[in-house]
Amino acid sequence: MKSAFEMTVVEFGAINVVVTCAGIMETKAFFDVPATDSQTDEPPEEPLETLRVVDVNLKGTIIALKLAFNFMRSNAPDPSTGSRGSIVFITSLSGYFGGTSVVGYVASKHGVVGLLRSAQKTAEVLGLPLNAIAPILTPIHITQSYTEKWMQRGLPYCTAWNVALPSHRWPKDTSK
Repeated sequence: MKSAFEMTVVEFGAINVVVTCAGIMETKAFFDVPATDSQTDEPPEEPLETLRVVDVNLKGTIIALKLAFNFMRSNAPDPSTGSRGSIVFITSLSGYFGGTSVVGYVASKHGVVGLLRSAQKTAEVLGLPLNAIAPILTPIHITQSYTEKWMQRGLPYCTAWNVALPSHRWPKDTSK
């Protein structure tokens, strides 16, 4: 990821906006416990798929934030706002609530919200507004398994357009 930041600076002179948008999800429910006739002393298998989700969604966001702080802190501040750029995390309402069996996804999105909260003061000192977009269900390929049921129940959902809409204001005006 560091090389992507370096190449961007070489190509464009600076990095003004960083958006972290990692979002993968497990393909099977974490709590699906196979029925067996007897207990075993063998430990359960390590949940590799769940750990990969956490690595991509949370660890990737942590690394991107650290790189963004490092590369953007030297940007010249905007004369009217003092901002040196803008950082936006794409998280999920799952980062505030739970209730699904995709444990890695929900835990990682909670982690992104925690990262946002813990990094706010540093971001402010560096002159880097840090915001998040936390959409509800957005019908895309990783949500196919339950999108139809969701929509049949008449529950609200997002489109890619209405998820992105508010973010166009942030680089200029962090009060909205």
